[in-house]
Amino acid sequence: VLSGSFSLAESIDRVVATIDGEPILESEVVRFARSKSSQPSLILSQEQLEDFTQQYVSDELLQREAAALGVRV
Repeated sequence: VLSGSFSLAESIDRVVATIDGEPILESEVVRFARSKSSQPSLILSQEQLEDFTQQYVSDELLQREAAALGVRV
């Protein structure tokens, strides 16, 4: 049992989604969220993380589809 080990938990990067079997890490989604925010030290709630994960996946899928069609974004 790791009681009070919040800093340890923060250092563990977890997979929050996959695209074509490629893992999407929580740290990627947090970087994405911060790039969309004016707060560089943005801390996300679980609900916000889920919302930004959906946005990240949608953006990534659109970029991949555009690349497949030869469209530059």
